[in-house]
Amino acid sequence: MICPPIYILWSFLGRLLPLVGQDSRISHEAGKYALWLIPGLFSLKLLTRFL
Repeated sequence: MICPPIYILWSFLGRLLPLVGQDSRISHEAGKYALWLIPGLFSLKLLTRFL
């Protein structure tokens, strides 16, 4: 299942982006945005399973 690795990646996105050269303010906001996307990740998995 692909959800747990993406969940881990998205939860640490705010800390990982500065390591690849992204501005710290942008990476902080991107990390907050990614945290809001995590619940949709699991619901998308359920939706694609039944379609």
